[in-house]
Amino acid sequence: MIWVVLLFANGSVLLVFNQTLAGSIYGLPLPSPPLSAPLVLNNGTPVPAVLNGSTLEVPVLGKALITVEYVPRVSASGGVISFNVSKGLYLIWAQGGVLLLPTVKILNYTKTNGTVLLIAEGPGTIAYTIQGTPAPATTPASSPSNTAPSGATPASDTTPASRTPAPTASPGGTSSASSGGLPFVWVLLAVAVAVAVAVLASRRRVPQLNDTDRLVLSYLRKTGGAYESDIARALGLPRTTVFKSVRRLEQTGLATVEKRDGRNFVKPK
Repeated sequence: MIWVVLLFANGSVLLVFNQTLAGSIYGLPLPSPPLSAPLVLNNGTPVPAVLNGSTLEVPVLGKALITVEYVPRVSASGGVISFNVSKGLYLIWAQGGVLLLPTVKILNYTKTNGTVLLIAEGPGTIAYTIQGTPAPATTPASSPSNTAPSGATPASDTTPASRTPAPTASPGGTSSASSGGLPFVWVLLAVAVAVAVAVLASRRRVPQLNDTDRLVLSYLRKTGGAYESDIARALGLPRTTVFKSVRRLEQTGLATVEKRDGRNFVKPK
């Protein structure tokens, strides 16, 4: 699951989710508090959805391509606009003239004709400023919990904070806030490429299982779990071999290790 963050040169921001989902009602966690009700499309057709806290309950009714667009609640201080995002992967597209100041973890980055495209991993703050233009008009902040990144003064109850106008979007897919920005279809194409890159960049190397590992895993599944010493005794393997095999199973998520009376008890998943 990956969210697209569109940052436009006029200071507007739009969060977009586009993925095929299955089920009847899908609970989609929103990465940032919305400024207004999200626009939800089921195969290109607007459908109603219920915002339950930070989770958007989307009607799927089978299997469908679900698109969600919404404007997050932002804060502004010293010409810097910022909003917090939760844990997850994000494709951030910034139109020319936007200077990014994020605190999220950057996994990949590219720049073409002044347009910035990067893949980031939350949680953290996505902050940006418009180069060569004054700070946007401000209104009192409604959510002092949104903080600006290091180097910028955090917004508070007494600090002005901006609320960017919600860009309008049509089922055809082009946001009117972009002012000639990236067409929505190209954003979706970039998402497809970015998902593969992000997964490869964020995933740890998973060790390959050998015959010994599979033998140990088979034994664990038959017994429901055993101490490492008992595994070695039952299978006639050296303790060091079993130890290394268990570590590989643990790294691949096929087994867990618990300490019981100072000994390693291994359970299959």
